[in-house]
Amino acid sequence: MFVFGASAVSLWLREMADQPQHRVVETVLKGAVILCVISALLWFACVAAAMAGDWSRAADPDILETVLFNTEFGTVWGWRIVVSLLLAIAAFWGLPQRPLVLTLLAAALLATIALTGHASMDIGDRGDLHRATDAVHLLAGGYWIGGVAMLPLALRGRDAEAALRILNRFSAFGIVAVVLVLLSGIGNAVFIIHGWPHLLASVYGEILLAKVALAGVMVTLACLNRWVLMPGLRQASSLAALKSSIGVEIVVGALILLAASVLGTVAPPAPM
Repeated sequence: MFVFGASAVSLWLREMADQPQHRVVETVLKGAVILCVISALLWFACVAAAMAGDWSRAADPDILETVLFNTEFGTVWGWRIVVSLLLAIAAFWGLPQRPLVLTLLAAALLATIALTGHASMDIGDRGDLHRATDAVHLLAGGYWIGGVAMLPLALRGRDAEAALRILNRFSAFGIVAVVLVLLSGIGNAVFIIHGWPHLLASVYGEILLAKVALAGVMVTLACLNRWVLMPGLRQASSLAALKSSIGVEIVVGALILLAASVLGTVAPPAPM
């Protein structure tokens, strides 16, 4: 999510190319890409061990080969590992259109998570729509959370005028991303949850409620930043308050991702 959001934001910050902030962003992006590759491999090994029912076999070549070539998850994840490796090559290779290439590869890597997990359980037209909705949720959330996480790097050493220009550009797409996150989140809930009367009595429901509450906090912070703090950005106190608010928003975004990752391993309540 960070690689996609940061790469997408960097597409319209091309004037940063020869500035110190750009070099910091490049370094952080490369580190994040390395983590993408490592986490993709570890994720695959963990799922393989879970399928085998024995965590000690997470690195067993026979188990890994069976999962990779004989399961739908393995097929999807094999391609995701390939994309993550291409992402790493693009990050470290001086391509002429590297920000665009990174954005497209990161988008593919992020969106294909929708081909696994709860969305992969539906079939037919319903399954296609569910996976499309999940992909929109991932991409919109990636731009919002990943882009917000990139802002402190982009704003380092900027004066009020430059900071305001950067924030206005981010907000223009950020508002669309927030709307898409909320709508696709509602759509995903409709697809996944069949036992609505028992939702809050389940672990899944409790975690989902926490995620929704955190999203509400993040939306509130985004509105505060956009319509309260940004208009007074030329004042030093407003700039400091804005940076603090963005820092809190990043922490809340990280907690949302933590809740989402747990939800992906918990079964929703079944209808009774």
